[in-house]
Amino acid sequence: MTVAGPLVLPKPVLRGWSHAVATLAAIALAPIVIALGPGGADRAVVAVYALAVVGIFGVSAAYHRFDWTPRVHALIRRLDHSMIFVFIAATYTPMGFFALEPGAAKLVLSVVWSGALIGVIGRVAWLNAPRWVLIAPYPVVGWAALLVIGDIWRGLGVAGSTLLFIGGGLYTLGALIYAVRRPDPWPRWFGYHELFHLLVVAAVAVHYVAIAFFAFPLA
Repeated sequence: MTVAGPLVLPKPVLRGWSHAVATLAAIALAPIVIALGPGGADRAVVAVYALAVVGIFGVSAAYHRFDWTPRVHALIRRLDHSMIFVFIAATYTPMGFFALEPGAAKLVLSVVWSGALIGVIGRVAWLNAPRWVLIAPYPVVGWAALLVIGDIWRGLGVAGSTLLFIGGGLYTLGALIYAVRRPDPWPRWFGYHELFHLLVVAAVAVHYVAIAFFAFPLA
């Protein structure tokens, strides 16, 4: 008599496709937005965000679209989860450089990059942590902007600030959907995880526009 192993459900058909398409768009867009910078430092700062977008979508697409050996799967899973922390910090980098006073910029960037480093170390060292441990740090690091909300409002203006917080709201909504696994509209084709991915794509697009508000006018 044999004991059946745990039931492994097949991935939804559309798992990873939104991030695969987003990867191609990010690759095409990156050199354009980097070239718009008026100087070397400006281009380098924008490049941090543009390349992080390519990285997070590319790794996610590779992780979710293909079937890997257990060893490779574990490695890419670590990289996929770690990239989220790096990406959050990279999102704040152009905001701090272009829109905040030096003191506020140092505070925010110190918090988010330190949090990203801790998050990456934690993900590598504790891959099988409880679900709440995996999810909780993302909105905490992602909403670090609240530490200097007044400076952000003055530096970005109404339009830039609104877009920044809309993007943060989309990320938070996606994290909640991922945490509770609901709604799960069409599990065979497009489930809760796909909805989470789609919200990430939308949030990135909104933040790209927000960055344009305070970065490109300098060009």
